[in-house]
Amino acid sequence: MGEGLFPLFSSQQITRTQDLVLVGGGHSHVIAIKKFGMEPLYGAQVTLISSSTDTTYSGMLPGLIAEHYVYADAHIDLMRLCQWAGIRFIQAEVVGIDRQEKRLCLLNRPEVSYDVVSLDVGAVTNLSSADGASDNVIPVKPISKFWGKWSELKRGSLEGKRIAMVGGGAGSIELVLAMAKSVSTKVQFDLYCGSSSLLSDHNARISQSVMRTLVRFGVNVHLDASVVKVTKNSLLLKSNVRHAFDYAFWCTEAAPMSWLVDSGLSLDQHHFVATKDTFQSLDDDDVFAVGDCATQVNQPRPKAGVFAVRQGPILAKNLRAHLLGQQLKSHRAQKRFLSILSLGSNSAIAVWGPLFVSAKWVWRWKNFIDLSFMKRFSELPLIEKYQRKQSIEIVGIGKAKPQLQPFCGGCGAKISPDILSQVLFLLMETFPDYCQISNEDTQQLNVPNQTLWQSIDALREIVSDPWLMGQLAANHALSDLYASGLQPHSVQALITLPFAGPTLQARELTQILLGALTVFKQSDCLLVGGHSMQGPELQIAFSVNGIPNTPSSSILSKQGLSDGDELIITKPLGSGVLFAAHMQLLAQGKDIESALLSMTQSNAKVSQACLNHGVKCATDITGFGLAVHLNEMLLPHQGAIINVDDLPSFDGALLHMSKGIRSTSHASNRRSAEPFLSGLAEASLKAELLFDPQTCGGILFGARPAICDKLKYDLAAHGASYYELGKVIQDRNVIKLC
Repeated sequence: MGEGLFPLFSSQQITRTQDLVLVGGGHSHVIAIKKFGMEPLYGAQVTLISSSTDTTYSGMLPGLIAEHYVYADAHIDLMRLCQWAGIRFIQAEVVGIDRQEKRLCLLNRPEVSYDVVSLDVGAVTNLSSADGASDNVIPVKPISKFWGKWSELKRGSLEGKRIAMVGGGAGSIELVLAMAKSVSTKVQFDLYCGSSSLLSDHNARISQSVMRTLVRFGVNVHLDASVVKVTKNSLLLKSNVRHAFDYAFWCTEAAPMSWLVDSGLSLDQHHFVATKDTFQSLDDDDVFAVGDCATQVNQPRPKAGVFAVRQGPILAKNLRAHLLGQQLKSHRAQKRFLSILSLGSNSAIAVWGPLFVSAKWVWRWKNFIDLSFMKRFSELPLIEKYQRKQSIEIVGIGKAKPQLQPFCGGCGAKISPDILSQVLFLLMETFPDYCQISNEDTQQLNVPNQTLWQSIDALREIVSDPWLMGQLAANHALSDLYASGLQPHSVQALITLPFAGPTLQARELTQILLGALTVFKQSDCLLVGGHSMQGPELQIAFSVNGIPNTPSSSILSKQGLSDGDELIITKPLGSGVLFAAHMQLLAQGKDIESALLSMTQSNAKVSQACLNHGVKCATDITGFGLAVHLNEMLLPHQGAIINVDDLPSFDGALLHMSKGIRSTSHASNRRSAEPFLSGLAEASLKAELLFDPQTCGGILFGARPAICDKLKYDLAAHGASYYELGKVIQDRNVIKLC
């Protein structure tokens, strides 16, 4: 260690005491997150809530539509950015805010508490100006839905179709030109502008230049064409003229999210959040708002990405200052900005007040600016492990040095009784039938005339969302019971929470157990007790008890395959390598999202289908990997044939394997499996999936060929996936890869 260098404060040294929640992955927030990654906000738990794992850079949307860029070029991976910055990421949609209780209402999941909240949720397209528009047009905002719909149309046939674009501003012009450029078939594009000229806030020469470009691309421009009514396939203009279309896109003025209108916050005349120059709400200093969803009342500006980008650095400073009790800085919004419009092909027009220039070099200039901006978020720098500071500012403490008292171990690490009482009261109110915990150290379980089966499993943190971690840990633990054909009966929890202040610990424990209880409720499983403590990292363990579905029901054994059985697995492989890549900031958020969707799926339906069709032998695929688990199922005289090409994998898993990325358990799993594998040396890269440790993996079972079709039909009918891997053969405990 170099002279004068001090380790960064760790969880052993700093207690997190406040929750800063960022809602929305807009331009201002991604810049603030980058700032917090470079200069951590010590003492605060920072969380980003976004409905998507990535966010579009609006300046590159026309280029994406025109196919100058691929999807990744124009999108910032929010999950990866948060992972790099040490910020919690929650994928959810915010639908309301309770400012009295300081809680955010989320769609289909529990509320999230905050101490300070920042809103950067963008805006939606205003569809109120024409009757029927909300039911019959495709709004340009939110961008994610617009892109999804346009991509869907491109995958189909647009030959001979008529596409209408309503709007006469820069956005509608850029998009219709990009659409026209991207289609190879004959498509009719119509642009409807309510004013007497395009770009009515610019001078006539700029409008004429853009008009010539539209004509060159074959776009029919309709001026003074205000739309007053929309039906399924037609636009009715104010002039009472009707125009037909096959698909209509709407790119007019912006409107706020409905939940913001109902938030009780002060709003401007257009119902956007009204803020001071510090970005704080006029009537709530703990609520910040930036980007398109807000208006600085002293300096109102158009809803344009350039302003949001400029707000980002000041927002980061002001959030930090507010949490530290320091004076905030007023943001001075620029009055004039350079506007560069893409013109379909590799050409653009730059506008500065009355001045403009249209040329291919302008597009190259814009391309350089846009790619440079995105590079800030795709090529994330290594954060130094040490910093040259004798002391740092800590939220809730002020200035502090590293020599703070370490947290206790042993029973001294237990969660305080006040926190437990608070959390348990909420849980028993929310899940009265599935959370029954007393003050006794032991619990009596009444299971008349039944044998009680028990299993235990634990997970370290793999995602930063505590509610999601609760679901994953619960599914992971219950999977052992389902692999045995058992019905979950009851469960006890053992949870280690990261060091934090009492309020934050109570919030985190609540989220974890609410997530777990959503799973236990679906399984008709009762939470009866447990133990909680503090430690350097999150760990969640559940001891689960199960009983046969009926007193006379048979259970599934780990051994008992029959020669000739078809081998079937119910989930893809590769979660180990994906999350290893995630920890190294190499995984794409979309791939992690897709894997989590599978990992949160219960194995209950698979278990029941196996029992219904007379399956005798099954196991769940977990940390030892498929090869070792399969070998455990084989009798000494048995072997198996595995078709390597049929091994299912999560998106991105093979890509990371090809780059040499492996889970830390991969090597030991491979060594354990190599003695009974044949053909490994000749097998493709896919064979490495056999050794990948799985979290919340699928069920592996053998089924007689005679029942396979009915079993597969049953699985599909219940929404469970399945993949055929090979079959059981008579051999001396050898798994042949082919």
